[in-house]
Amino acid sequence: MATDLQHRQQGEQFNVMDPANLPEKPTFPTGPCCARGMGGGLGLGLCLAYLMEMRDKALYNDRDVKACLGLMTLARVPSLTADNEEAI
Repeated sequence: MATDLQHRQQGEQFNVMDPANLPEKPTFPTGPCCARGMGGGLGLGLCLAYLMEMRDKALYNDRDVKACLGLMTLARVPSLTADNEEAI
């Protein structure tokens, strides 16, 4: 009975013959590759922000009106804020 039990358990037991080998250095990503990716992403983000700013044709203050239209500002609309907010 004991030998029969041992024969059944033989298929269930696993023995690790060689431990796992870890690589000595990473294969990917390497330092220059990460720096190029970060620089490219930063450059692309700055270019997109610049293009979005250049496409904005809104007039935000009296200097914008004078620069765009060449006219003096006659009146200004004050900013409306809630009681607990500060004016911009």
